[in-house]
Amino acid sequence: MLILLDENLLSKKLKKPLFDAGYTVRNVEDMGWRGAEDRELLALANAFPFDVFITADKNLPYQQNLQNLDLRIVALNTK
Repeated sequence: MLILLDENLLSKKLKKPLFDAGYTVRNVEDMGWRGAEDRELLALANAFPFDVFITADKNLPYQQNLQNLDLRIVALNTK
């Protein structure tokens, strides 16, 4: 499974444990996509193709149309 981590503190905390569990993990910075707007980032991740995008942005599902993506979005609560 190919996982993309959003650009935030969460990325630093999750990358190694997911990698150690056997997943292929990249973060937005690894891909050279740092600073991309959400819509562009989702399109890039979907086309790459990543299987999962993990973010701490709980508003992402409400701000973007996720209907036509093959990519799965996981929005984690970081509280």
